[in-house]
Amino acid sequence: YFSSGVEYQLPQNNYGHCLHGGPKGFQYRVYKGVQKSDQELQLTYLAKDGEEGFPGNLQCTVIMKLTDDNAIDIQYEAETDKPTIINMTNHSYFNLDGDPSTDNSAYLLTLNADSYTPVDSTFMTTGEIVTVEGTPMDFRKPTAIHSRQFLLCCHYTVSAQNIKRIAPDTFFFSNPIAHSIINLYLHVFERQK
Repeated sequence: YFSSGVEYQLPQNNYGHCLHGGPKGFQYRVYKGVQKSDQELQLTYLAKDGEEGFPGNLQCTVIMKLTDDNAIDIQYEAETDKPTIINMTNHSYFNLDGDPSTDNSAYLLTLNADSYTPVDSTFMTTGEIVTVEGTPMDFRKPTAIHSRQFLLCCHYTVSAQNIKRIAPDTFFFSNPIAHSIINLYLHVFERQK
């Protein structure tokens, strides 16, 4: 890709594309951890200029908090000294059973999304936005994950009517994952600045 008139070649570790920051992305790095309180952990990592082909020294910070109401709050920050590409996220998998020998196939998933972005044979989005209506991509009603797990790698688009502002910089999308037997729910919130 080009940035500030300079061409950068990133590693092509996934069907000719750079996935997750390359073959030695952030998930393989050792972060410095500091326990800030009984409920807060701060992780930091410095990606040096040129690491995995990306420009700029990139100081990354992840703050994980266990809130008083038993929520996990994960915040990401990054500062760089050159224009670069960064999109930090978390790919947590939650086992609501508390039993590692069981999988999540019986969980019920609800996604308040009326459309999604299809992917091509290399798993890159095509640029289209397609309705979920009448397709296996429709999770607008509680649906067991088991038969559709492979579909969750796509990007879903949330309609404006499904977004509730609950604070100046916090939105509630109300996309619960529910355990069908023990009535336990996982809700996902999104906050971007």
